[in-house]
Amino acid sequence: MTITSVQVGDCDAEDEVSVQLELTVNNPGDQGFSLLINGIEHPESPFSYDTIGPTVINFTTTGTGETKEIKINDLNTTTCSAIIDMYTPLCGEPCLINNLEASISGGLNHIIEVKDFEFFPSLLDIQIGDTVTFEWTGVIQHTSTSDAPNGSNSWNSGLLGQGESFSLVITEAGSYPYYCIPHGGPGGIGMSGIIQVNETCQNGMATIPISFEVVNGSESGYNIFLNGVFWTGPNEYDNLNGSNQQQLEIPGNGQLIQLTLQDL
Repeated sequence: MTITSVQVGDCDAEDEVSVQLELTVNNPGDQGFSLLINGIEHPESPFSYDTIGPTVINFTTTGTGETKEIKINDLNTTTCSAIIDMYTPLCGEPCLINNLEASISGGLNHIIEVKDFEFFPSLLDIQIGDTVTFEWTGVIQHTSTSDAPNGSNSWNSGLLGQGESFSLVITEAGSYPYYCIPHGGPGGIGMSGIIQVNETCQNGMATIPISFEVVNGSESGYNIFLNGVFWTGPNEYDNLNGSNQQQLEIPGNGQLIQLTLQDL
């Protein structure tokens, strides 16, 4: 058995492409054959062989912008099969990544939900210069109050309610416990949490916040390259359409580094 394939036409309204497949088979079985795409049987299977000349079938498959494995299995003789790889175009609106920013001075915004009697997440790791925003989502009023009563990195939001928010930037590395005055206390009593602020450089590696916008991002995520060399991936998008942010660990070598994000 040998097979050839060719794309027929462009993407349709369902983001699918038509494919024409031609089979040349010696001693075909009388039960026909099955068609599998990436190991999954096509819903129109099984197909019948043409009695005269090569067998030609047409089918549709989703345009994913990837190479797909097309396999034909004779239903009478399992050892009679053929495989071909075929590239399918990416249908739908193209992916676009823009507004990529990176900074060594912090810049990510971390959200802590103030729920009813709970901070979520209660433990948060950030870098110096990052912003922490408390967002009140519960119906009960609470405060966000640092264990330290005074100092440059102490805070007290006051009693706030649902829909309100409070932001702060901690400028020194360290562990910063906090609590809700009506429902907790210093030292992790009751409704409380900890913000762990880390130095930008540790053990020769720098943690850099990056942010960017994406349109039509892939559910498979994206890869990151440093100076054209693969560094990490796949990474999940925060949003497939909208704002994304990530903390990226790179060598702190004082050199200019080219950062590239590539959708999968």
